[in-house]
Formats: sequence, structure tokens, C-alpha cells
Amino acid sequence: MVLIEPVGREVSEREFENIRRICYRYLTGRISGAEFERLMRRYGFTRAEAYKVYTWITRVERWINVMISASLTTTSTKGPSSERYFEGRIFVPIIYELKDDVPGGVVAPVSRCSDVEDLSDFYLACIFIYFESKGYDYEMLDTAEWKAGVKYLDEFYDSIDREIVFKCEIYDLGSANRPKSIRRWYDEIEVIRRYWERLEEACRVFRGNAFKVGYLKSMGKQVRW
Repeated sequence: MVLIEPVGREVSEREFENIRRICYRYLTGRISGAEFERLMRRYGFTRAEAYKVYTWITRVERWINVMISASLTTTSTKGPSSERYFEGRIFVPIIYELKDDVPGGVVAPVSRCSDVEDLSDFYLACIFIYFESKGYDYEMLDTAEWKAGVKYLDEFYDSIDREIVFKCEIYDLGSANRPKSIRRWYDEIEVIRRYWERLEEACRVFRGNAFKVGYLKSMGKQVRW
């Protein structure tokens, strides 16, 4: 079910898509005002309610929450048995039409905001920055083998101008000889609205906010290497 906020009414997802289609047909001039009102009456909206719904819907987008992960394997001169494994995760909201613009498979680390060229780079840079903000060694991060993954979560409808917060995690997965899975860090970091339109700026904002949280000794002993 989808809540149409201006009138406080819930409709099915199929009904919402039909209502949304009507609103966009009116927005693009494909139907007249009279036809718009007639079609909206089919769904029980008065004339006043129809235009409230129209104003709301034309500012609403279909979103999906996505978990993007990067599994890191550190290099070692002592061989595979002494390699260390870490995983960084970010949970991000993205408009549905961009849901496939995410990293996957073996990827090169992106360490600088100036190197961000697309949405995939942006997400990798955020993970790199989050690791770095917690005191993980830059050289270790830059020379590690990175493997990215994605998991699609819930879908929802919200304003295109909604506030954006990335939920970030770091897991210590141990080594080949001593595997483990311990969540070392968790933070919620704010980025700019419509971040996909200004990726380098969004990256710099994420970096600034991540380092504001930073690594505090008062948080307790943390194993990062």
C-alpha cells in the first residue's frame, strides 16, 4: 500500500501507478484539465483533492534502498595465510531508475573525490573514505583487492528533494587462519540532496561529515590492521 499524504488515503501500488500516470499525462499536456479531473474522480478524488494529489505526485519519485558492499583482501609478503579481510558497507537510497548504476565484481579502489566519474565510483569512494576516517591505513586500502557486491532492499515513494543519509558499517572478517565477523563501526552520515546530480560535491560533503565523526579513542579499542 502507498499513502497519498495530502489526502491521508492509502491505495494499492497498482492504483498509485495509475494515478501517477494520470498526473504526468496532465503535467505533459497530453490530457486536458477536465479529462484529468474526470479520471481522478474514478479513484474517489474531489476536484480540490485531485489537484493536491497532482502537486504532491509530480514531486515524488520511486526510490529503492540498496546495500553496497566492498570486500577487501590485504596483500602480504608472508603469503595468503597472513592476509586480512575487511568489509565496508553503505546503505543508500537511490531513485529507482538509477538502481543499476552500482559497482559489482572486482573493482579498483576510488580514493579521491576528484576521481569520481560516475555513481559507481561515488559509492566506492564513500566506502574508501569511511575506512580512512576510522584510521585504516591509506596504503593498505589502496593496494588491497576490492570486490564489490550489491543487495536491493525495500522500495518506497518520497520527495525527490528528501534528505539523504548513508548508513555505514565496517566489519573485521579476520584472516584465513582466524576467520571472524565483527562489526567494528557504524555511523549515519548525511550527504546532499539529489547527490547523483553533483557527484564530486556530494563526495566532498560525505568526506567532511565522515571525518567529523572520525575515530575517537573514547569509543574504545579498535582493531584496524
